[in-house]
Amino acid sequence: MSISINGNGITSANIADGAITNADINSSAAIDASKLVGTGKVLQVLQVVKSDTFSTTVQDNTFAAITGLSISITPTSTTSKILVTVEIGNIMQTDTNGRHTNFRINRDGTAIGLGDASGSKTRATFSGGSFAVHYGNSASASYLDSPASTSALSYSVSMAGHTGGTHRINGRATGENDNADAPNARLISTITVMEIGA
Repeated sequence: MSISINGNGITSANIADGAITNADINSSAAIDASKLVGTGKVLQVLQVVKSDTFSTTVQDNTFAAITGLSISITPTSTTSKILVTVEIGNIMQTDTNGRHTNFRINRDGTAIGLGDASGSKTRATFSGGSFAVHYGNSASASYLDSPASTSALSYSVSMAGHTGGTHRINGRATGENDNADAPNARLISTITVMEIGA
């Protein structure tokens, strides 16, 4: 950097450390995120919150996209990684014996972060479930993705149940009552994406 004042050049070497403070930078002087790339730096953080319920009857190796639980992010560099964190609230189903629910994280509609292939076993990112029809739990997962892209990327979550029945998140799957009892609570599910400079 060089600045000319009355023909006399001033270079960056002439500016003492600490001479320019935050107050000296105009609020409209935005710094492009690509200039901030560096190992381990969080360059941007985005989140979507799903506060209503979602139900599906699909099972085993067929997954249903959870409506309202997807988010788009555009990396500033092809070397950036995307940390995807998913929180699922109150997983319940209609079977009184309790059943598992599997979840997948997807990038642009393709599942990522799956367990290894093993025969006909279902591959998923994480799972949760309930141990009885009235008692659910929550589940979460994080996955560090390396998309090698500067195009807009869509991250989403899909789910599949086990042995039929209705599987639901954020609310009770069956026998729901309009009262303040704990099993009737409404919860939230979230997906958070962070661009990490690499």
